Amino acid sequence: MKILMVQRFDLQNVSCARRVLAMAEELSRRGYSVTLAHFPHAERRESLPNLLTELPTGIQYITLDRRGLAMSRNIRVVMEAARQADLIHLWKCYPDAAVPAVWAALRLRKPLHYDWDDYETGISLELTGSRWVSHTVALWERVVPRLADTVTVASEALREHAINCGVPGDRIWDAPVGADLERFQPAPEEPAEGIRLVYVGQLEVASFAEMAIQSFAQLAPEFPGAKLTIAGGGRYLETLKELTRSLQLSDRIELTGYIPAEKVPEILRQSTLALAPFEDTPITRCKSPLKIVEYLACGLPVVASSVGETPRMLEGCGVCVAPGDIQAFAQGIRRLLKEPGERKKMRLDARQRAEKIYNWKSTVDHLEEAYRRAGEKS
Repeated sequence: MKILMVQRFDLQNVSCARRVLAMAEELSRRGYSVTLAHFPHAERRESLPNLLTELPTGIQYITLDRRGLAMSRNIRVVMEAARQADLIHLWKCYPDAAVPAVWAALRLRKPLHYDWDDYETGISLELTGSRWVSHTVALWERVVPRLADTVTVASEALREHAINCGVPGDRIWDAPVGADLERFQPAPEEPAEGIRLVYVGQLEVASFAEMAIQSFAQLAPEFPGAKLTIAGGGRYLETLKELTRSLQLSDRIELTGYIPAEKVPEILRQSTLALAPFEDTPITRCKSPLKIVEYLACGLPVVASSVGETPRMLEGCGVCVAPGDIQAFAQGIRRLLKEPGERKKMRLDARQRAEKIYNWKSTVDHLEEAYRRAGEKS
C-alpha cells in the first residue's frame, strides 16, 4: 500500500513532528511505501538548532512552500504525489496542509484518513493570540473530520469532539502517542549520585514547566542534594531562566534549551523520577502527552497532573494530583522521594506499560485498521 502523509511542520525542527515521523517509520518497516510532505522553515533553521540531524531513511519526502501565496503550487505538488498513492493521511487540520490534502483526496477520489492528536483551536489561539485565526482553525477542525473516511484520535476527549462533529463511532480509532522502545530504555537502577528530577518538553504551547520549577522550589530545602533538569527549548525559556534566578536556584536547576532528539533518552536514564505538570484546559484535556510515554519507556516513576489522558496512561506507574495545584504537585514528588521501594516497583511497571500499550507499534496497529476501513469506503 502506498501512503501519502501530509503535515504542516519542518520535520527536522519541530519536536511534535516525532509523531508523524514515528508512524511513517513503523509503516515503512511493515512494507508500506510512505511519502511524507513537510514545510521546511528557513527562519527556524537559521535561529534554532535542528532537533534531528537527518531525516529517517526508507521514506520519500516532498517539500511544500510555507508562504501563503504558494497554496496553488502546494496543491499541484500534493496532487502529483497523490496520483501514485492508495491513501492520503492528513495530520493537523490547518489549511496550509489540509487544503492540498483534502483537494487531492476529493479530486482523485482517494481515501482520506485524518490523524487528530490535539485541540488545534485552542493551540492556534495560544500561539497567535488571534481570535480570527482561532475561529478559522475551529472551522477546519470541525469540517476535516467529517470529510475524512476514517479518523484516529489521541485521546478520549478528541473522540468526543469527533462524534460531536458528526463522525460515526465506527469510523474512529484510538491512536495515542507511543514511545520508541529501542531508543528509550531504562537504566539498570536509579542514579547513584543523588536525586535527579526531570521535565522534558517544548517550551511553547501548553507548556507548564514553571510549575515543575515552583514545585521543586518548595522541596529544595528538604532535599538539599536534589537537582532538576528542564530539557527543551522555546519562547518561554528566558522566562524560566528569570524564575530560576528569582528563586535563587540557578545552581540546582538546569535549563538545557533546545537539544538534539538523540540526547533525550540519556537525560531520562540519569533521572530519579519525571514530572508532567498541567493545568486543566481544553488543550490539556485533549492531549496524549509524548513526554509521559517516553518517561514510561525509560522506567521512570512519574508525578503528573490528573487531567485528560494522564490518569489512564499512568495507571500504577506514578502519582496523579489535582491539575494546576503546585502544593499538591510538590507533595506528590515528596511522597515518591520518600518511598524508594514504591519507586522501584513503579520503574518495572512503567516499562511494562510502555511495552504493552504505549509504543508506536501498538499505535500503528490501530492506524492500519483505520486504513483498511478507509480503503473499503473508497
